[in-house]
Amino acid sequence: MNCQTKLRINHLTAVKSVAILEVYFIAGLKKTNLDWIGGYSMEKLGYHWVFDGFRFLLTDDQITYFVVHLGGFLLDLTVGFFMLMEFSRPYAFLFCGLFNLMNSRMFAIGMFPYVMIAVMPIFCSSSWPKKMFCRIPKLREVVLYESAPGKSEDCVYTETEVRPEEQVESSVKPTSSVKTPSLRSLRLRHKATAVLFCLYFCLQFFLPYSHSFTKGYNTWTQGLYGYSWDMMVNNWRYVHTTVTVVDKNTGQHFHLDPDAWTRSHRWTHHADMVKQFGHCIQERMAETHKLKDIELYMDVWLSLNRRFTQRMYDPSVDILKAHWSAFEEVTWVLPLQAELTEWRSSLVDMEEKIFNQSEDVDVVFVTDFPGFHLVNYVAENYENTTLQVMKGSVEIQMDPDEVMELHEGQSIQVPVSHRNPFFEE
Repeated sequence: MNCQTKLRINHLTAVKSVAILEVYFIAGLKKTNLDWIGGYSMEKLGYHWVFDGFRFLLTDDQITYFVVHLGGFLLDLTVGFFMLMEFSRPYAFLFCGLFNLMNSRMFAIGMFPYVMIAVMPIFCSSSWPKKMFCRIPKLREVVLYESAPGKSEDCVYTETEVRPEEQVESSVKPTSSVKTPSLRSLRLRHKATAVLFCLYFCLQFFLPYSHSFTKGYNTWTQGLYGYSWDMMVNNWRYVHTTVTVVDKNTGQHFHLDPDAWTRSHRWTHHADMVKQFGHCIQERMAETHKLKDIELYMDVWLSLNRRFTQRMYDPSVDILKAHWSAFEEVTWVLPLQAELTEWRSSLVDMEEKIFNQSEDVDVVFVTDFPGFHLVNYVAENYENTTLQVMKGSVEIQMDPDEVMELHEGQSIQVPVSHRNPFFEE
């Protein structure tokens, strides 16, 4: 067999290439989100050691924005197309391989980056293994066939792909009653296979944008988790959760540790998981505390992509009785206060200034809806805790008989060992 014979990429390889290209391209489309383009998704990722090679030219914050956000966006959007083209494939392989290796070091995403590296040769010509073995004479004799591979009746070939002797053989009528299928005839199973591939590609494009149908999985972000391709685009900062159990027979209230039966906070930003966790608590309370008739309320505080921290669910709704459907909007999810997004750059600057003053300091920026209240316990080791109002007005109740009101620009030092309900107007 002539090892230098150049073989074209077959159709099956092309289909597999498009399937891999789709993974990168959809991820790139999802990164057109303004939070990603603005550099708010991957907070402080430029400080990771994998970017040490860039620190000769860029600062950590510049690496976070230009390399992580803009570089990641351009790579995901274009690398699949560059791997399809032969002249750009070696460079695309280099960038794609480094991209996946860096991801494997920065994120706990299992074998995914290694799988994406392993499938890169799919973009090459189907003859690349033969060319590789031809360079090693000993392996060539063991691995490669002596004669050229024949044609399969499972495939459809053009006239130029069918050798003259095969055309002559196929033109001779068979003596038996069994018909010999033509190598160029398009049969039903070929059409069915083509339809299935088309449906597969349509499904892959549909799932990341299916949020108009699967409304029950939408909260502040849209789409099915695991199929929305926005895992890195949305960076959640978990702040606080209050789980309140009410015994309906006695009216007694219990505050449950949210980490009692799970160490993960992923459930906090998925309404369906909140509902599942609520039923889990109901079963556990019945088993361990013999409380079978209860109400359950959850007050979850989160920050999305460095915005203000706010509550996600209505704390006055009994989660056990709350309605949830995969195809209906969740009414007990509070909306993201998007009108305050313009404050984000100011919040980042203020946070950096406060952290530069001292390492032993923390700050949280909170917003809430009018009429709601927050009961906050100030531990004894937080002796210097200050509450400052940036916009609007807040009522503060230190003691049962003491209520004061703060307006924009005003601040107060909060004493320790107090539970302080804050009422926003």
